[in-house]
Amino acid sequence: MSRLPTECQKRRDDALNFRRKETKVNRDVPQCKSDGSFDDVQCSAATGSCWCLYYNNAIVLGTETQGKPSCPRTGKY
Repeated sequence: MSRLPTECQKRRDDALNFRRKETKVNRDVPQCKSDGSFDDVQCSAATGSCWCLYYNNAIVLGTETQGKPSCPRTGKY
């Protein structure tokens, strides 16, 4: 029995398919953990900036920086 793709996996596949079709548009590709959830840190290839995410894929405000940020590990993160 195959598992359905997670939200992260669906968004990643959509972004990769879009990139293959639209060569002039740079679209960020979500990074997923091995369990299919969103990685704690997401980055933009176009700008080089990265940010932290909560478990629900919401951006942790104030974490966007150039390069990999130090993400908080409190609450439902």
